Amino acid sequence: MNKHIKIILLKQCKIVGADYNKIDFKKENWYWDYQWNRNQEQEFKLWLTDYMKKNKEARNKLMNIPSINKIFLEKFADQFILNYSWRTKN
Repeated sequence: MNKHIKIILLKQCKIVGADYNKIDFKKENWYWDYQWNRNQEQEFKLWLTDYMKKNKEARNKLMNIPSINKIFLEKFADQFILNYSWRTKN
């Protein structure tokens, strides 16, 4: 697994108290195993946006168009959340 993906998933797990080492990330729909609320999701989005802004290597590895532009970074975070984040509690 890409080291930056691992760092990102570790943070995502930490926010909800999930044990990263017990999750099978190769399992289909692994991200349905936990839930978070909107505040936790927003905390993660802010963290991910900041992580990508500060980490050129992560941008180059994970973004189609590596940029430090805030709009691009937020769109990246939104897309990551849409595809790989926990379910959101009502």
